[in-house]
Amino acid sequence: MYYLGIMTPIKPDQITSLEERCWSFVEERIPGIRKGCGAPAYVHSQRVFLLLKELGFSEEVCVGGLLHDVIEDAGITIEELKALGCTQRMIDLVLLATQDDEYERGDTQWVMLLAQLIKADDIEEWSIKIADILDNIRSCLSMSPERRRFMHQVKGPLFYSLVKKKPVKKELLELLQQAVQEGLDQEQKLSQKK
Repeated sequence: MYYLGIMTPIKPDQITSLEERCWSFVEERIPGIRKGCGAPAYVHSQRVFLLLKELGFSEEVCVGGLLHDVIEDAGITIEELKALGCTQRMIDLVLLATQDDEYERGDTQWVMLLAQLIKADDIEEWSIKIADILDNIRSCLSMSPERRRFMHQVKGPLFYSLVKKKPVKKELLELLQQAVQEGLDQEQKLSQKK
């Protein structure tokens, strides 16, 4: 099954030509290094894609998941997504996953994104965000202690409470629930060591 700890995800054998173009696109266009772990920033998007693909989501959802960070992290435009071959639905999924740059980057932006998701009430978008949050929770050990605690004690549990009654794939919810519990357990162990 989908492995969250891999530094460089391996492109699956069963991949459409559009998915392959988008896979290469994120490698070329998402700059930088993943917070604290030394891996290229784009591997997060690839891991989100791999989870959605493995769970049998449609090409539109998988591509939406693969491209979910390209606007906010790489400054990609809607026109570039169209030129890449994305459908309007794929673009809509990417836009729903994009934090509004009208707000200062950080927690306020994230809360506003949640409000956007709640208002849209799009089950496929919730699935993309679950995969996104799941990867963030599982890979946050290399973040600063403050960000890691926020991810484990606030972001993960809050997000799980918002989605647990939504009609998303059972396997995805179970993975999120497990990651949230593991994160809370880790924080408890770390606080006991102090």
